[in-house]
Amino acid sequence: MDTGIDLLNSVFSSAAEGIVISNAKGTITMANPKSEEMFGYGQGEMIGLTIEDLIPINFKKDHSKLRDSYINHPSPRPMGIGRDLQGLRKDGGVFPLEIGLSFFKQDDAKYVAAFVTDITERKKIEERLADYTNQLEQKVRERTQELEHLNLGLLRENKERIAIEERLRQSQFMYELIAKNFPKGLISILDNNYCYLFCDGKELNVQTKPEIGDHFLLKFPLDIRDVVEKQLSNASMGITSSWEYQNDGNNYVMHFVPIEDTKDKVDKILVVEEDITELKKAEIEIRANLEREKELNVMKSRFVSLASHEFRTPLSTVLSSINLISKYTTTEDQPKRDKHIQRITTAVKNLTDILNDFLSLERLESGAISSEIIELSFADLVNEIEEQMSALLKQDQKLLIKRDFNGDIIKSDPKLLKNIVINLVSNAIKYSDEGKEITLDFKLEDQWIFVKVIDQGIGIPKEEQKNLFQRFFRAGNAVNIQGTGLGLHIVKKYVDLLDGSLDLKSEQNEGTTITVNIPHE
Repeated sequence: MDTGIDLLNSVFSSAAEGIVISNAKGTITMANPKSEEMFGYGQGEMIGLTIEDLIPINFKKDHSKLRDSYINHPSPRPMGIGRDLQGLRKDGGVFPLEIGLSFFKQDDAKYVAAFVTDITERKKIEERLADYTNQLEQKVRERTQELEHLNLGLLRENKERIAIEERLRQSQFMYELIAKNFPKGLISILDNNYCYLFCDGKELNVQTKPEIGDHFLLKFPLDIRDVVEKQLSNASMGITSSWEYQNDGNNYVMHFVPIEDTKDKVDKILVVEEDITELKKAEIEIRANLEREKELNVMKSRFVSLASHEFRTPLSTVLSSINLISKYTTTEDQPKRDKHIQRITTAVKNLTDILNDFLSLERLESGAISSEIIELSFADLVNEIEEQMSALLKQDQKLLIKRDFNGDIIKSDPKLLKNIVINLVSNAIKYSDEGKEITLDFKLEDQWIFVKVIDQGIGIPKEEQKNLFQRFFRAGNAVNIQGTGLGLHIVKKYVDLLDGSLDLKSEQNEGTTITVNIPHE
């Protein structure tokens, strides 16, 4: 019993995000250390405050109505996506945040659990990215306008040959000046035949600088020349365009700008190439972080929803059994006490299994679990599994162990191997009735470990088998049996870590056979 409660308290206390629980009136009843740190309060100081005490004054006005509306129509939901939410610290400071809400009841009282994430750093990154993008766009516009105005002015004022030559020299100087100060890019001027009149810039993505008169398309691979030529053709017709491409793992954007003479006829094309590799990486990283945060918020909501549902039955069992045990005070009542102690033990095990599933999933998703290959005795591992699983069998269930291996010493990860088999056998026990037989077949052959788990349980509907390894999925015929829907997903992750494979065959009401193949040294 203590183990399940300790694990729950450990998850609450060590959570990486703030967790604040309030009653129907908005009074805070629980707050974990992360939330106290986030809002600048000492240990226990947030208890008794209202949710409105954590909200800046300009957001407080209608919050109580929104809170009452949520209490009357509760559902797990994320908040802050697409909106700017702010939290109020004890010292009066404000900070940006996102919130996930979940609703639950305890002893007919209504509570709301808020999962709070401080997104200050993410906001700073987004602002820096936006500033950098705006600066790049502004520089391109400024450089383009300067070049267009300069050429148009030179051509229109070019009445004498000496003046024309002088202004051309000025143009060349301006091209060079702009190119040498253009960040991570290349400035090119082309004639109507797409040949270079000028080319210079920083960090050129070419082995040698193009010569005046070289054809612009020659520097591109054959498979993309048609695309570039189309952009050049549009520029020749007075159309400005941009095009992104990749080369040697880097990202570039190319701007094509028509340059007109004094008769409003396009006689040159300005091509501005920018290296946007770092910008793309930052964009991809931000998008990935946003997706991870969204996924974590969904997982948190699923956890609270599932936990509030799955914890209710075992907790009720523990409470009722404790109340009944207190009434059995005589020696003759010992069998009754033993019965309720067993009920409490089973309920706590269910709670522990649920928490273990979520902790295992969190560690797998964060990359905290990896394989650690060592030399071990396969026979000893099998014996440990047999001893542990025999104690979990239902009444009159039988566990048949088959061993088919001549050698004994292998190299693999014993923890992952053991977790894979224990998860599969636990499922077989859970979904099989009393008196049924469960077969566990171990085999070593060449450099492979074969483990087969066969049960005579409820089986899995054919149409649902393709979804079995997804997170939180439970077959339609198993909804009345307690579980998280994470067991097979976690097993698949463990098997993947060991470069193995997994095969499942099942018939509804006849049983399930799962075979795991894992290489060993």
